[in-house]
Amino acid sequence: MIVSETAASRVKEKTNLLAMVVSVFTTFVTSFTTPYLINSRYANLGGKLGYIYGVINVLVVICVYFFVPELKGRSLEEVDQLFASGAPLRKFEAVETKRVEELYEEDVQGRKM
Repeated sequence: MIVSETAASRVKEKTNLLAMVVSVFTTFVTSFTTPYLINSRYANLGGKLGYIYGVINVLVVICVYFFVPELKGRSLEEVDQLFASGAPLRKFEAVETKRVEELYEEDVQGRKM
C-alpha cells in the first residue's frame, strides 16, 4: 500500500485511516451500483459499464502522476525531511536529504555538548 510509505510520520495514522475509509467507500459504491447499471430493467449498460470505470481509472492515473511523489530509494526519515522542506511534490528528486546515519551522528554529537 503506497499510502503507508508516502505519508510523513506525523500524519501517517490519519493518512492510513483516510485511505481505508476511501477504499471501503469506493468498494461499497461499486458493489452497490454495478448490478443496477448492468441490469436491463434499470440503466441497461451491460458491457458499456467498462467505459465508465475506464474513464475513472484514467482520471485516477492522472491524479497519481501529479499528486504522488517519487520516493524510490528514500528511507522513511528522508521522506519526513522531504515533506518538511516544503518543496513541491514533483521536485522531491532534487531535494538533498540526510541519511539516517548522518542524523544519528548529529544527534550523538548534540548530546555530548
